[in-house]
Amino acid sequence: MTLPNERREHTLDHTLNNSDTSLDLSQQLDAQVNQSYEITTNFGTVQGTVSYIGFDYIELVEASMSTVIVPYENIVSISPI
Repeated sequence: MTLPNERREHTLDHTLNNSDTSLDLSQQLDAQVNQSYEITTNFGTVQGTVSYIGFDYIELVEASMSTVIVPYENIVSISPI
């Protein structure tokens, strides 16, 4: 099931405020593999296609084909693009 962008963004933002972020975020993002996101972290912003959802990190492939691993603990916000 794919949610409209507005719904996915709201759901993901809600998860980031949850005390059990890693588990909830990985469960919600699991259905979003192959979808494109902009992820803002404590260190900057990355954009790419979700290629893998780990228990405590997300793996993105950027347009340049570079793979970026983002630990959930560093995520400030996630927005579909």
